[in-house]
Amino acid sequence: MLAKSKTGVPDRIQRYSRSDRARVFELLRVARAAGFARPLIDQWNWKYDDNPFNREAECYRRAHRDEFLRIREQYSPEVLQKWDVRSEDDLPEREDDPLILVAKTRAGEVIAMLGAVPVRFLVGGAKEWASVTCDWFVRPEYRDNQLSMRLSMRLASERVLRFTWGSQTSGIARTRWLAANSPARQPFHALPSNRVQLTPLAKPIDWGYLAHRKTGRRWFAAGAAVAGSLIRPVERLIHRPKPVAGVTIVELTEFDQRFDQLWSRVQGDYAVVAIRDSRYLRWRFDARPDATYLRLAALRGSDLAGYLVCRTATDSDGATIGYLVDFLIENRSTDLFSLLLWHAEQNLLRHRVKAIVCTVVSSPFREQLMRSGYYKFASAPAPGYFSSAVNSTDPALLRFADLRQWYLTMSDGDLELTS
Repeated sequence: MLAKSKTGVPDRIQRYSRSDRARVFELLRVARAAGFARPLIDQWNWKYDDNPFNREAECYRRAHRDEFLRIREQYSPEVLQKWDVRSEDDLPEREDDPLILVAKTRAGEVIAMLGAVPVRFLVGGAKEWASVTCDWFVRPEYRDNQLSMRLSMRLASERVLRFTWGSQTSGIARTRWLAANSPARQPFHALPSNRVQLTPLAKPIDWGYLAHRKTGRRWFAAGAAVAGSLIRPVERLIHRPKPVAGVTIVELTEFDQRFDQLWSRVQGDYAVVAIRDSRYLRWRFDARPDATYLRLAALRGSDLAGYLVCRTATDSDGATIGYLVDFLIENRSTDLFSLLLWHAEQNLLRHRVKAIVCTVVSSPFREQLMRSGYYKFASAPAPGYFSSAVNSTDPALLRFADLRQWYLTMSDGDLELTS
């Protein structure tokens, strides 16, 4: 049983079921501003309740249950009780229930939740399931009770591989919590984990806009806009790359079997990579209910040699921003990437974007973006971080915690879903 909250009402943590849906939506409305609750409610069926990967991820979790129990034996009953980690298996009502934990009062009110989405990975060539932590919400009157960390500990005790995107604020809070809870800190994060700071890249189309986003000062933005227009006119920002022999760039309306063929050729290039076959791509981009994506393909004859997915979105100031969301290129070819990038930028310019942003990108494509006029851009507030963790003693899985071996884009996890 959890410790009592400051209101004197005992809390309990359990797996979400679809019967909790209305109470969770009420939590979202009161826990955060409507601007955050409405997009998540719109995405809920796609992201959680009807996620086509729920059942497979649950089967994977159950297959590793014995290892979870062995790891739990390392910790005292007091630690397990404190973080509400149960000795029995916490089965969902249905095998296709989403990966969500909810904290409830004795009366059944949902006062906190933690959501996670299943993602298939290749880790050293082996197929594994990971959980990306997405949505934390706590009712205002129940904050300062460590509910977020209790939910996190419970999730950690039941998942083999986990990763998350975090804000700068949450990163500071996490560091302070770990320091305050030593030596029994992070009972199920004790195995390898890693964390890196994000350094987004942006190509300024409107220099004044980016200056305002970085400093928050409109007078400075006006001066930057004038300086930028003199130094680098918009028409000179986008340089057309040299053509690649035998390659044409086309816009596609669907992810067909050619994407499976590309994936089969490319998957061995990276030690840790989310599986980007047509099944995943159709769910991630075609089925998302609240966004429209542009799909660009590099064709060599009838074969797919690479693709790039981009979109536009409106930020909090009402400005239109372009995002480079996902790409996968055969042989890590920067020539093919540059060609796809140019066509994406041409499309985004037609939408009058203020800037083109790529929050996370792996080598060698990061270096190519910087050669193509993208700059490191830390807006106010500062960008967040990415972290991964392994809850297993299997040596083959430890590379999941080595972020140097990852292939990452904005499409991995929920980094781009709030835009």
